[in-house]
Amino acid sequence: MKRNGEKIQLATEKLVVGDIVEVKGGDRVPADIRIIQATGFKVDNSSLTGESEPQSRSPECTNENPLETKNIAFFSTNAVEGTAVGVVIYTGDRTVMGRIAHLASDLDAGMTPIAREIEHFIHLITGVAVFLGVTFFIIAFALGYHWLTAVVFLIGIIVANVPEGLIATVTVCLTLTAKRMASKNCLVKNLEAVETLGSTSSESFPLVAGSGAARGPNGYCFSLNGVFKNFDFKNLKTNSAAPPPIHTPLSL
Repeated sequence: MKRNGEKIQLATEKLVVGDIVEVKGGDRVPADIRIIQATGFKVDNSSLTGESEPQSRSPECTNENPLETKNIAFFSTNAVEGTAVGVVIYTGDRTVMGRIAHLASDLDAGMTPIAREIEHFIHLITGVAVFLGVTFFIIAFALGYHWLTAVVFLIGIIVANVPEGLIATVTVCLTLTAKRMASKNCLVKNLEAVETLGSTSSESFPLVAGSGAARGPNGYCFSLNGVFKNFDFKNLKTNSAAPPPIHTPLSL
């Protein structure tokens, strides 16, 4: 980077707005920067926008949207090739990636349906086990058994009702389901999500980066606002005057 007219090496956390940084192929962009000079510079934005192809960067502003313009390189993206010089405009939590991370950290993950069902089942089994244990304790004590023997009955019945194989059984079932889904090109990272994904019957289509839409069969485009036919993905315009009605809800 350049500071006060001198070229120096500085840690990323010490960068400030207005610093001039140089980035070349193989480097990771240290902050959100505005490109002021570039030579065949391309960055990998897949971690941010999902675009699989490297995106070229140049000093020209091509779009009012910061995520679409070519003169902005974002923090944590990788430089694929070329060289560039840019001015730091945001650092740390103020970068686009930093704001996304902040929003993601505030989300409450909640419980999956299968986790709620397992918790309910455990509460039910616990209540039944305690009820049977106390019942047999009272019966044993009433029949004249020593109190210690009655306590042994109590503990034995409660322990006997604990489903020790529940965790292994659920894990094996979910793993087998995940294996079947993997054969259909669906990779599941969280086993608890298998139960929800496995019970869906709707089709999924690859998303178009930046458009918030998914292309389906017969030229239809599924988006957050509706279904459009004959969608022009190159120019992001529809060829039809009005979208056809949606008869079934689309879960995203």
